[in-house]
Amino acid sequence: MIMSCNFYKNEDGYMALVSTIIVSILLTGLTATLATTGYWARFDILNLQYKTHSYWLAQSCNNLLLIALANNREYAVNEPIHINGDTCTASTITHNPDSTIDLTSTGIIQGSSSTITVKANTADLSLISQKEVP
Repeated sequence: MIMSCNFYKNEDGYMALVSTIIVSILLTGLTATLATTGYWARFDILNLQYKTHSYWLAQSCNNLLLIALANNREYAVNEPIHINGDTCTASTITHNPDSTIDLTSTGIIQGSSSTITVKANTADLSLISQKEVP
């Protein structure tokens, strides 16, 4: 006696399986997108911190230049200035005919740089103005 096997051939679950796979792929893509967005946001915050650090480094460099000028009016920029393990560069000290001094220094931290120019009174080295050079 030969037995015949008739398999049950119903394709009702096929649509459910395909729908589940498509929804899973979409949710995985959404999760990956949100994860990379958070990842890049962290780097934006880190770059902002580096920019702020470089700004204050350049500001400190200008303050040290003012102190050096208070000690020696003929001070000339000839070396990098080291502040707490960081290095800034004092690029120019210009004595102007209108009794002012222009100081320019640059601080660089992890590729983020800030350049600040300060104008000071020659007589007492009081600050007249300061600005960040783009």
